[in-house]
Amino acid sequence: MRPRLLLVLVPLLLAAGAGASWYSQRVPAAPVIGRPAPAFRLPSLAGPAQGLTDYRGRPVVLNFWATWCEPCKKEMPALQAEAASRKDLVILGIDNVEPAVRVKPFVERYGITFPILLDQDGTVIEQYRIVGMPTSFFVDRAGVIRASFEGALTPDVLRQDLALIS
Repeated sequence: MRPRLLLVLVPLLLAAGAGASWYSQRVPAAPVIGRPAPAFRLPSLAGPAQGLTDYRGRPVVLNFWATWCEPCKKEMPALQAEAASRKDLVILGIDNVEPAVRVKPFVERYGITFPILLDQDGTVIEQYRIVGMPTSFFVDRAGVIRASFEGALTPDVLRQDLALIS
C-alpha cells in the first residue's frame, strides 16, 4: 500500500513545488524595510506620468490614500505642511483607483500641492500590498524603504519617520 501512496504523493508534491516556483517568479516581492522600494510609473493628476525613480537622490514619502477615506482626510494637512516646508522632500500621493474628476476637487479642497498619482487599475496598490488606507512608505535618497506606517500620520509620527530618510 505504501508504494501506491508514494506513486500518488510524489507527483503531487513535485507539481505543487513547480507551481509555487512559477507563482513566485510572477508575483512581485512585497516591499520590505531595508530593501529597495518597488519601482512604478503612474499618470499624475497634473499631467505627465511620474515614478519613484524620477526622484532618486531625494527623500520620498509614498502615501496611499483615497478621497472616501476619513483618516486620509485627517493626515492631509500634516503631509501638505511638510511638503511646503521642506523643499528637498517629495511626497507622492497615490490615489486608490478613482477617476481624476473625483480626485481633483479633493486636492483643491485640501490645498494639496505635492504630486498626486492616479493608480487607476490598482496595480501599484497591489504591488505594495496595501490592505488599508492610508498607508505610507518612507524611502531614502538611495531608493531604500526605511519605514512604513498604516493609518493616519500625525505630525509627530510623520517627523519621526522623516528623520529616517533625511
